[in-house]
Amino acid sequence: RNQEYLLLLTGAVLPVSPAGSALSVAGLFGASTPRRGPRWTTQLLKGQFLVVYAWAGLNKLNGAFLDGWVLEAEVTHYLPRSFAGALLAGPLGALEPAVAAVLSSARALSALSSGAAAIEIAIVIALAWPRFRAYGVALGALLHLSIAATMNVFVFGALMMASYVLFLPPRRWKTKRER
Repeated sequence: RNQEYLLLLTGAVLPVSPAGSALSVAGLFGASTPRRGPRWTTQLLKGQFLVVYAWAGLNKLNGAFLDGWVLEAEVTHYLPRSFAGALLAGPLGALEPAVAAVLSSARALSALSSGAAAIEIAIVIALAWPRFRAYGVALGALLHLSIAATMNVFVFGALMMASYVLFLPPRRWKTKRER
């Protein structure tokens, strides 16, 4: 339910934020003077994205996920129908033996599951501290692109990656009048 949670809270924050004037198309091309909104709206949105990652990471810290059972069920179902599955398929369309061996290895699936939980928790920590944000953005992009490539989950990953602009250092937009 991460997607629904995130969309509801983002939808609740946007109406009270000055998002329409901050980076509007008209503002970027000098038709109006873009202005920054109050910092609390950005901080609230950043917090909502961090909650989603924290919940996802902490929710994975259970026996069923960490032993690889959940990942085995999901990946074996979605991987053959994905972009990565097409790349990993042999001439007859079946997954290469090495890939099939990993998907049938309890140890490998447990390691991948533990890695997924660790990455989501690391994203929260990295995005929360400005010094490590570039690493958090890189980890998040790697996570979401790999999920898109292996499991065909695109929209949620795109939404989460779009949030990274909130965590990047602010840049001052110059209007035509300022150039």
